[in-house]
Amino acid sequence: MNESPMPKLTESREEAQKKIGARIEKSVELFPDFKSPFFSFEDWLQACVEWSEYNDILLVKLFNDDIVKIRYYTPFYTRDESSMYDEDITDIVEGVERLKKSVDSLKQIRGHLELYDEPLQPTNTTQHSFGNDVFIVHGRDDGAKETVARFVEHLGIKPIILHEQPSQGGTIIEKIERYSDDVGFAIVLITPDDVGGLEGEADDEQNPRPRQNVVFELGYFMGKLGRKRVCPLFKGNVENPSDIDGIVYIDMDSRGAWKAELQREMSVVIKGVSG
Repeated sequence: MNESPMPKLTESREEAQKKIGARIEKSVELFPDFKSPFFSFEDWLQACVEWSEYNDILLVKLFNDDIVKIRYYTPFYTRDESSMYDEDITDIVEGVERLKKSVDSLKQIRGHLELYDEPLQPTNTTQHSFGNDVFIVHGRDDGAKETVARFVEHLGIKPIILHEQPSQGGTIIEKIERYSDDVGFAIVLITPDDVGGLEGEADDEQNPRPRQNVVFELGYFMGKLGRKRVCPLFKGNVENPSDIDGIVYIDMDSRGAWKAELQREMSVVIKGVSG
């Protein structure tokens, strides 16, 4: 019987210890005075859920295999689970115990980091350094593009939109190469701009699809920046490009919940963005 290979760190052990340690320290804020007249059970649950969701994302990014998170991390309640609890002393006590287990599981993972191999260091001394700008890949949905760009600006980060940059006589691919040099993250808007299907299919059997340039640039940035620095943002009923099936993406919902999810993704790799 073949055993699964041991998971490996995607960053140095020192960086992993630092990031997990910061999440443990953050949990201290989640143990307030529950007898205080200013205590809000609903706000506390929301803060705990967001803290735990951030931990989920971080652990996925720190290891090359989800098995570490699945086996060893005890998450706080999910959003759906938390909605079933009321401001009752039993629920508060149960929530505190669940939070303690989450913190303890993080401490256990941090304490076992020496068991996981670090990523191999490149043999040459030149390493790609990422900038702090965010490249926005888009199709024909100008409204979605502008909404995302303004949100990125609100976070204090410069959005890069290709058609707004001077061409200087270059081709499209040359522009992409030039203006992606200083970015550290790419948001790829997957919107239903085209339709397509198998040859011979009837029109009503074809599916909404993103534009071909969007699919190409999604692959380009995944190769250039790495998957953890690229976030597909889906809007509406649109076919998922088959080669990225299984990759985590964000649904650009009408309620605006996508903003918090996108901010958490960016905060892991972009300086100055808090989770």
